[in-house]
Amino acid sequence: MMIKKSLKGNELLSSLSECFVEDMRDGGMGSQRFLDHDHNQRRFDKKIAEAEFADEDGILVSAPLNLAEQGNLFELVF
Repeated sequence: MMIKKSLKGNELLSSLSECFVEDMRDGGMGSQRFLDHDHNQRRFDKKIAEAEFADEDGILVSAPLNLAEQGNLFELVF
C-alpha cells in the first residue's frame, strides 16, 4: 500500500518481483534493504512514503520507505 500511493508507485510495483531484499543489522527491529541485481553500493536519496502504527507495547512506530539515488527502492526502516 505504501508503494502504491507514492509518486512512482506503478513503476516501483512492477519492479518488486525482481528485487532482492536483505534484513538490516538493526538489532532485530525488522528493517529491510532492497538490493539491485549486482548488489552494488547505493545511497539514500529520499523518503517516498511512511506508515505509522503502534507496536505490541503500544509504542508508536514510524516506518519510512526510502528510494536510492538511482530512483529504485532502497530500504524500509522500522
